[in-house]
Amino acid sequence: LREANRLLNSGRRQTLERWILGLPPGIQYEQPWIVYWLGLAQVQTEPVRGIEALQQALGQFRDLGDAQGEVLCLAALLNAAFLGFLALEAMHRWLDELLGKMESAHANLSSDIELRVWGVLCSALFWIRPWHKWAAHAARRVETLLTCGGDPTAALAAAASALATTSMSGEFECGDRIALATRHLVDSPSASPSEATWWLVHAGFLRFFEARYEDALDFMHNACQIADRNGMRRTFVMCIF
Repeated sequence: LREANRLLNSGRRQTLERWILGLPPGIQYEQPWIVYWLGLAQVQTEPVRGIEALQQALGQFRDLGDAQGEVLCLAALLNAAFLGFLALEAMHRWLDELLGKMESAHANLSSDIELRVWGVLCSALFWIRPWHKWAAHAARRVETLLTCGGDPTAALAAAASALATTSMSGEFECGDRIALATRHLVDSPSASPSEATWWLVHAGFLRFFEARYEDALDFMHNACQIADRNGMRRTFVMCIF
């Protein structure tokens, strides 16, 4: 469990999956945090299996009354649903449950976990529930939480989501501040290559909508370089289109 986040951040999802699947079944499927990490490892390569694992982990966390685990699973499930637009019918249910948990449990969450969740809420509320009371200030909440520091990969992921919504909603000043605050994380050795690429793509789109075309091309060029270095060209092309 101590190595799971590091392996995911370095793009070694299949290594993490093999490690987990090599555990005895009694450990592999009965410990919710192990099932959670298995779901995260699978969701980008085998999203259907990843969603199934995350749903299993969510059920186990519910049984244990582990609010932190529930919140992280729900956020991960919403994120996964956007990949290939899977589980669209379930998204409303997951979003309702996540919003309820955030109403009651947010005070007990670490700033790092809250940042991860608000990053997901930026996109989920923008596309699924734009009339919700939190939709208008979700990106600004991410901006505030970014000042707390924490895991560079979590910060990049949340910032990328906020950049995407601010570019499409016209909140360019907020997007510019978030881009300025997180640009240095792209070059962090501990940052996930996929999240760095994703950040650059959305920063590029923000600059495009601002009619800053040269800057947009620079971001896209940097994203392409990271994608090529890490064998992610196909994923990069999908992000662009």
